[in-house]
Amino acid sequence: MESGYTPLQMAVVELKEETGYTVGEELMEYRGMVRNSKASTTQIYLFTVDLTGLEAGESSGDGSALEEISSSYWTTDVFECEDAIIHAAYAKLLVSSPL
Repeated sequence: MESGYTPLQMAVVELKEETGYTVGEELMEYRGMVRNSKASTTQIYLFTVDLTGLEAGESSGDGSALEEISSSYWTTDVFECEDAIIHAAYAKLLVSSPL
């Protein structure tokens, strides 16, 4: 996380950079935090936001080298994704704060 930002502020920034959606902090709902593994110090903060009726602008990206090799997509079925971290985050969402 960038220095000086709260997890909520970073979620708003990342949503804009990665998807083009601009939302206020009041629309973001904190759902919890997960780690990559028990030994990891990396914290992944989970937020949800209802984008119904909102239009995406242009995603701006952050200029990082990872953008050249990464991609993102929308899904309604989390199990389409093969990333175990996504599955763990989804499980955390369901257990800690049912949608």
